[in-house]
Amino acid sequence: MSPANLETPAHGALSTPTDQAVQPYNFLRPPRISKERRIALESIFSRFALSFQAQLSSRLRNPTDVLVSSVRQESFEEFLSALDNPCAAFEVDLGTAVGGQAIVALTPRLAFRILDRLFGGPGDANGVPNRPLTVLEQTVVRGVVERALQLLAEAWDEYLKFAPHIVGFESSPEVLRIANREDNMLAVHFEVRTGADASDLALFATPLIALEGFLQEKSRPVVAAVRQDRAERSAQQLLVQAQLKRAKVPICVRFPLFALSGRDIAGLEVGHVIHTAQPVDTPVEVRVHGRCRFLGRMGKSSGFLGVSISRALQPGEDVSPRLPKGRVIR
Repeated sequence: MSPANLETPAHGALSTPTDQAVQPYNFLRPPRISKERRIALESIFSRFALSFQAQLSSRLRNPTDVLVSSVRQESFEEFLSALDNPCAAFEVDLGTAVGGQAIVALTPRLAFRILDRLFGGPGDANGVPNRPLTVLEQTVVRGVVERALQLLAEAWDEYLKFAPHIVGFESSPEVLRIANREDNMLAVHFEVRTGADASDLALFATPLIALEGFLQEKSRPVVAAVRQDRAERSAQQLLVQAQLKRAKVPICVRFPLFALSGRDIAGLEVGHVIHTAQPVDTPVEVRVHGRCRFLGRMGKSSGFLGVSISRALQPGEDVSPRLPKGRVIR
C-alpha cells in the first residue's frame, strides 16, 4: 500500500480531551480508605452519635444533638492543628485485641458547658474561662468520656473488638504523642448542639494502622448489609427511646399571676392572708423544664394534691392574662 492511499485524519481528530477533572494525588500520603469502607465508617460513627446523644441528653437533663460532621483521613499534624490550645484531650488505649491508641478531644467551651450542667448550672456558653481544666474538672469530664468510649466499643463490636480505657489527659496539643506527625489518622469530627445557639465540637482520632483489619476487609453483600442496617436502626431506635423514657424532666405547676403593691409585700407577716383576686376555677400553668406546655386545674387525687390537664398549648401561644390586683388581709 502506497502512502498516497493512507487517509490523513482531520485536524484535531486525535487531540486529547482536556476538560476532564484532574484529581491531585499525594504520593507521600496515599488514600487508604476505600469508598465502601468510608460508608461503613460513617454508619458506625452515626450509630455511636445517636447513642451518645441519648446518653448525653439524659446525663445533662437537657436536649442535646450529636451529629457526625466529617469522617476523613489526615495526618496527625493536621489533626493537632485543629485542636484548641488549651484543649481537653484524653489519650485512650484501644485494647490488646486492636492495638494502638486514640485521642478523644473536646473544645474547652463544650467541656465547661458539660461541667456547668453537671454542677447544676444552666450550661450557658457566656463567660467560659480560657484555661485548662483543673484536676477536679478533669475527673468529672472523664466520667462522661468513659461512658462515650463504652458506646463507641458497642458501635464497633461487629467489626473490631475495642476495649478502650483512658490512659492520660493533656491540655496542650503539642504534648500529644500517640503517633508520628506524618502518620495517617482517621479523624472524626462530631458537632454537639446543647442549645439553639450553642454548637461545639468533639473529635476522635486514631492511627489507620490500628484499623488495618477493618480497612482491608471485603465489604458485605449489599442485601445482607441493608437488612442488617435496618435491624440496627430498629435496635438503635429502641435504645434511644429507652434512654429518653428514663430521663427525668422537671415539671412544676404555677398559680396564676397577680399584682401586689410593694407596701403590702414589705408589711407581710406570719398569719396574713393574701387575696389573689383570681377566681377559684382559674386554670394553672403546667411548666415542663421551665416552659409552659399545658393548662390544668388543681384538685385531689388519692389523698394527694393533683393537677388535671385541661389542654395543651400551641407553640407561641400567649397565656399571660391581665394581672388582677391582689390585697393582703390582716
